[in-house]
Amino acid sequence: MKKTMKAIFALTLALAMVFCTACGSSGGGDKKVDSITIASANSGGAWYTIAGALADLFQNNLEGVTSTATSGAGISNIFSVGANEAQLGFGFPDDVLDAHNGVGDFSGQKLENVVGVTALYPGVLHIAVAADSNINKVEDLVGKVVCTQSKGNAAYKMTWKVLDAYGITEKDVTMNYVGFSDAADLIKDGHADALCYMSTYPYSALQDLAQARGVKLLEIDEAHMQQILKAAPAYAAVTVPGGTYNGTNEDVNCLGCTTILFTNSEMPESVVYEMTKVMFENYDDLCIVNKSLKNMTPEFVVKNIGIPLHPGAEKYFKEVGAIK
Repeated sequence: MKKTMKAIFALTLALAMVFCTACGSSGGGDKKVDSITIASANSGGAWYTIAGALADLFQNNLEGVTSTATSGAGISNIFSVGANEAQLGFGFPDDVLDAHNGVGDFSGQKLENVVGVTALYPGVLHIAVAADSNINKVEDLVGKVVCTQSKGNAAYKMTWKVLDAYGITEKDVTMNYVGFSDAADLIKDGHADALCYMSTYPYSALQDLAQARGVKLLEIDEAHMQQILKAAPAYAAVTVPGGTYNGTNEDVNCLGCTTILFTNSEMPESVVYEMTKVMFENYDDLCIVNKSLKNMTPEFVVKNIGIPLHPGAEKYFKEVGAIK
């Protein structure tokens, strides 16, 4: 099935690139864009909420453009943007670099036309259990029911980076691949033991669980953290402050990664410039949608984007002095 899906993506990408070549050169030329699709994640998550806000923002501020947010996942969003099925996508820099190099999930099919627009915020892999659980460290997950998202989602990839580092295999745990809100409900009702999900903090679904039963976040100890970061340098250690969730009173060291917004290199420079400008001109409104977007300063973007910028985005960051 995996090979079949890759073949479909490859064919779609090839057709899209033929179409784009007919439309203009890299950077989009004068190609007209009247519709922007934003590939995000399943409903209930930060990506989907932010994507909806961006869709409204673009539709209200870019003349003659309609914009919609759709569901997706970190890996599949790269394929969608690479094939120009979506014009913007949410994801992580390490996955885009894998696409550029044709390795990992993109083995044998380089996608070099996916480029950056902005870094959004640092996300955190929440490894959480109910506060009254007898699970106190990652090693205690052996023999337990653990919820995370399906393959193709960044949470899946990060979860297995952690479990692999601790020597935990698929035989050692029962995995349940569901959405974040469903996972929290399963733990609340006693049908699952732990969840591993990538999100901003505090996350609403986890706050609901924290109010019902209290929440413990499991810490990644320093030795295992360094092991993970050596294997995946695009990740970072992130500290979730004590008191963020009811039941977690002390600071917890977690694995994190910057969420980025990317586009196709064939998108016109003028359109990407205008989208970037609109986002930063409406920075305060976006921060109301999700507080983690307070991280989204031009300086944060330039330091954390992790992939080449689209010329339109680069033009904006040069204009505001973030790129000298």
